[in-house]
Order: sequence, then structure tokens, then C-alpha cells
Amino acid sequence: MRAMPTSVGSRVRATLAWTGRVSARLGLVPATLAVAGCGAVDLQNDPPRLRSVNGVEISRFGYYDGDDPRWRFTQGEDYPIELEITDPEGNGVRVWWPWSPGGFEFDPDQTAGVWHVPEDHIPWADLVLVLEDTHRTDPRASTWYLYLWSDQGWDTGWYDE
Repeated sequence: MRAMPTSVGSRVRATLAWTGRVSARLGLVPATLAVAGCGAVDLQNDPPRLRSVNGVEISRFGYYDGDDPRWRFTQGEDYPIELEITDPEGNGVRVWWPWSPGGFEFDPDQTAGVWHVPEDHIPWADLVLVLEDTHRTDPRASTWYLYLWSDQGWDTGWYDE
């Protein structure tokens, strides 16, 4: 499984490469060094990172063990959710669930919440998690896509027993 991280922020990060000849008369090299050296391009604030969900480690590239039983929920019961989140610069992090099923309770300033799973919920849940750091001048966010499965299985209706 993959949680697919993405990043958004107020600045676009890019790597510039020069493959032609540099002319000292144009002053390209000194101008580039001056901009990078004076801090005009702030690359110091990185987005928060999701480390684990319910103790299941999320790799740097968003992969996780989707077969782990901690990803399973039961219809009609509460499913606790605990996140481990880090921010490279130590900023506070707010937690947002822009795409979540009904019955979700999660305070954006906390790393734990609960999903009150309805009795008639479908046997899977697609969740979108956004982690936003609280940097005052250059906030960053990361988006994670998570998938949960019912531990009761599901019937496609294709086969009769």
C-alpha cells in the first residue's frame, strides 16, 4: 500500500541547471550566488511528515503494510486513530481530514481521534489527511491518502455459496 505524500506551500522549489557557457560579462554567476546567499529564496521550512498511523510505520515515500490488522475496522464499533507526526523545524502541526467518512471525530490540534463506524458502512474507507505546520510566514502542508478495510470481509454479489 502507499500513502502518496504531496507537498504544498507558498513557494515553488526548483533546481536550476546551466549547461551552456558562462560569460563573466553577463554577471550570471555572481547574481545567482548573491540571491541564494542573501536568503531571498527561503528553503528552510519543510512540510510535516507522517511517521505512523496506529503504530504502523509509514515510509518516507508513503508506503505502508496494508495487510496489518491495525488497518482493519469493524462496522458498528469505534476505530481509534493515533498519528505520529514530525515537523523538521519543530513547528506545531494541525491535522485536517478533508475526505473522511461520517462519524469522524478529530481535533485539528491533536494527534488522536476516533471514527464511530456506522453499522451499514461499506467495507472500506478512503481517507485524505492533510498535515499543516504552523510556521508564521511560510506555512507548509503535506497530503496523505490512506485506505482502511473492514475485518468482516465483503460480498461482491458475484458468487453464491
